[in-house]
Amino acid sequence: MRSAWPRPSAKHRPQPGKPGKRPRPRAGIRSVRRKARKAIRHHQLLVARKDAQIAAATAELRKQIRAIETEIEGRYADRQAAVAVAIDARNAELAAIAARVRERWEETEFDLPERPEPEVDVDDSGLLYDSRRHWLDQLKAFRAAKAGADDETDAA
Repeated sequence: MRSAWPRPSAKHRPQPGKPGKRPRPRAGIRSVRRKARKAIRHHQLLVARKDAQIAAATAELRKQIRAIETEIEGRYADRQAAVAVAIDARNAELAAIAARVRERWEETEFDLPERPEPEVDVDDSGLLYDSRRHWLDQLKAFRAAKAGADDETDAA
């Protein structure tokens, strides 16, 4: 029966009396590395060309857009200046109001009574959950409460 594996070529077949020569893997790696670098440089060149084509194709459109922007800015320049003056006047009024509010706040003194302390007496021994308990104690309390609830349902 014939082997599924191809036989080595005469170049790589061991010679009688000579140790077998095997292909050098580093030479193959170098070749692949050179091809990969060449492919990358070619791709970068193609991308640069495509970018240049896109820039040339859109240059006229950018000029048209700039002309439209200039026209619109010229049309509304006087209104824009009037709005800027109105905004500056309003900001001055608001700054004056803020200064008056700050002055009144600093002049105002409040005499507030002391806060009362709560007088609460709570018996927390019967609580099912208490975060101050250790987790084992909490588990015991939960199981005891569950056992008590099971006893009540059995009695009913």
